[in-house]
Amino acid sequence: MTMEMTFRWYGTGHDTVTLKQIKQIRYVTGVITMLYDKMPGELWTQEEIHALKKEVEDADLHIAGIESVNVSDAIKTGAPERDKDIETYIQTLENLGKEDIIWSATTLCQSLTGHVPSWPEREQTVPPCLPIRRKQSMPWILPRCLNPSMVR
Repeated sequence: MTMEMTFRWYGTGHDTVTLKQIKQIRYVTGVITMLYDKMPGELWTQEEIHALKKEVEDADLHIAGIESVNVSDAIKTGAPERDKDIETYIQTLENLGKEDIIWSATTLCQSLTGHVPSWPEREQTVPPCLPIRRKQSMPWILPRCLNPSMVR
């Protein structure tokens, strides 16, 4: 396994550090970022993701990871509108994939850990590829959007 030097970048209009400045940091080849204008539960369109990716690649860097796709309160609490937000969340993950931005199960789970009540009766539905401490995070969304063969 190779380690890569990355830098967290908040994006144009949100960060005083530019991609040009990040590129000057020795050994940094990529950034960890997200669409900071998006509210939890809001769809990240493929066009928006593509524009972010292009901006980063135009600076001779790449998106090494997505910091977080924010989880809506409806998903966290199991509110009635959670199903709509789950579909939006899954579509966002699919849009990231269409732009060859691979999110990892670890990153996804970190977004969910500690924000969701435990659902022990559904724990058995979580794919075994996830770390044991993460299994109670989001057992009713992960099986619908995780293909264990694609997890790295």
